[in-house]
Amino acid sequence: MILDLVKAVKAILSAWLHLIVPMEIRLKHLAPSRVHLYHLSNEWRNKMSDKPLAYISIVKSLEPIEGKDRIELAKFGNHAWQVIVQKGQFAPGDKAVYIETGAILPVRDEFKFLESRCFSAKYDGYKIKTIKMGGVYSEGIVFTMDSLEIPQARPVDHNLTKELAIRAIEDEILPVTVIEKTWCRKILSKFFGIEFGRWGFVKGGFPSYLAKTDETQAASIPELFGGMAGTNVYVSIKLDGQSLTFAMHNGIFTICTRNQTIYRNKTQKATRELSPNTASKYKSPSPQAYVAAQLNVPRKLAKLDGIAVQGELCGPKIQKNKIGLADYKFFVFNIFDIAKRRYYSYTEAEKFCIANGFSMVPVVERRKFDFADIGELQEYANMFDYENGSPAEGIVIRGEDDSPYTPEPLEKMHGMMSFKVINQRFKVKYQADE
Repeated sequence: MILDLVKAVKAILSAWLHLIVPMEIRLKHLAPSRVHLYHLSNEWRNKMSDKPLAYISIVKSLEPIEGKDRIELAKFGNHAWQVIVQKGQFAPGDKAVYIETGAILPVRDEFKFLESRCFSAKYDGYKIKTIKMGGVYSEGIVFTMDSLEIPQARPVDHNLTKELAIRAIEDEILPVTVIEKTWCRKILSKFFGIEFGRWGFVKGGFPSYLAKTDETQAASIPELFGGMAGTNVYVSIKLDGQSLTFAMHNGIFTICTRNQTIYRNKTQKATRELSPNTASKYKSPSPQAYVAAQLNVPRKLAKLDGIAVQGELCGPKIQKNKIGLADYKFFVFNIFDIAKRRYYSYTEAEKFCIANGFSMVPVVERRKFDFADIGELQEYANMFDYENGSPAEGIVIRGEDDSPYTPEPLEKMHGMMSFKVINQRFKVKYQADE
């Protein structure tokens, strides 16, 4: 009877904890090997994206599609995306709601017509994809203003992402908070088997002192071809892997994915835990730690406190290893000076990587930015393949001058003169796998 009472009390307290305990807390079940992450009741499903994925556009033109009588190609005045629409649905000059490829729409009545071709059980919503029909690519989806009950008075470029509860694929992970009260942590740990990660392998939010890795899509920058004309640029291959950041800040070494911290420790402890001698034991449970140890990253950054190295982790089991690597490999695309809040230029980053034994993302050419329009730029991006013959994810183009800020980044660019163009062949071939 007493045992039953104890079980009942634990059940009630567990239900209470489910409501109040942040998601970095791990609940140890009876079997020590089974450790589950507690979530705040489906909150991540309703987390909306911070980057604009849905906004008001103005229809610039409607072009016929060869051999298709019921559809046409809509182009817009405030961005360079193009979308296949029903003939007669829009007229030039109309306002419309444009939603980008890769957006996740919520399960709502107004989106139910997307059920058969767009619903993703993985993301519990409708994933907008790139399609090819009648020999043309369609990027995103467009709605009339009335169909979504958006007032016509809203201005062009007005961001509707949060209003429509739209998420990006990378928004599936919640930022993490930490319970700081020592007495509370001790009680929960001793009586309920809950572990709190402060040092070592943890689950935490993305550090505020770092800049997230993100590139603006070229088609979202309407002034691109005037603003960058004649600029010296370098073109690198966009690798389809996992975003990874190594940082040393105020004597703390941190490993982060795109949205969260997965490892944090003091310099001395991190250099002991993550070294070439310990790398092999991390390969299966944590490829991120494996690469950090293999490259001896904590020791290298210990001499350079205040630096973050950002790049792409590629290899087995990551995005189905489209590059075809036999082992995990880290490719650098950013060096970020935390104190000065600035990125290294290409020349600075290249010198840093050579001096410290890092590989950079593959650079395919240096050239003048002389593309006439988005169509020409897109055709250029569509040409590239990885060495194993599969379509490359795309390209990243950046200014090659001594500073990534000369000329100044255009509006909508992410902190430097830089943008990406996704290979449409890659999208059509692989988007169903996500």
